[in-house]
Amino acid sequence: LVILGESADDRKSTAVSKTTAFFLNTVTDFRVCFGVGSAEGLQRRFLKDASDGKPSSVLLVFDELKAFVGKSKLDGSVLLPMVCTLFEGNRYESHTKDREIILKGAYLSILAASTIETYERTWDSAFTDIGMTNRLFIVPGQGKRLHAIPAQVPSHEWDIMKNDLGKILRAASLTPELDITPGARTIYEHWYLNLEQSIHTKRLDTYGLRFMILLAVNSGKSEVDESVVHDVIDLMNWQLQARRM
Repeated sequence: LVILGESADDRKSTAVSKTTAFFLNTVTDFRVCFGVGSAEGLQRRFLKDASDGKPSSVLLVFDELKAFVGKSKLDGSVLLPMVCTLFEGNRYESHTKDREIILKGAYLSILAASTIETYERTWDSAFTDIGMTNRLFIVPGQGKRLHAIPAQVPSHEWDIMKNDLGKILRAASLTPELDITPGARTIYEHWYLNLEQSIHTKRLDTYGLRFMILLAVNSGKSEVDESVVHDVIDLMNWQLQARRM
């Protein structure tokens, strides 16, 4: 996920930091890595929490996407192919004469803020050839000045959000698989089969399937129904327009 906007007034970094802080204070095993310089460094971060033999999950956070873009373009770096591979699955291996990277059961998510100028730099051959651009879910937006000194969020509102999140996570742990209703499947298949073929639509269907799960669980549903699929299709069509822009 990349939040796109201009510097300062759009408050991209504030959105990232406040959201990350909420989950760190709410979920005990929420693991965050605030920046990484190489694939070997990311490997060490995964292995740091995998000593108990359980799969490791890490949210990789970049206050500025340009830090990741710069590190990915270094000669000999395998950071870019590593994160691209972990978008599709949970295993990555790289073997050379001097180094070895082996990751199994690795669950990686990325959250970054970026200016439009930095995002445009990801459209060179190093990123497009490997498909990094269509692995990014972009959220463009603009901020408006409302408060010179924002007030604190009342503690009871934090407690309500924490309790709601706890309920969602407990429900999700009891439902390891979600079914999809026949009507929902028909609606999604019609959208999928009629999706235009272009560089902007690549992996939109992958995101669609993931958002079906997220929106269904977030709504407390045990299956993906027509309402969820309609919402997902609206979201994917919006993402398509954002990519074109």
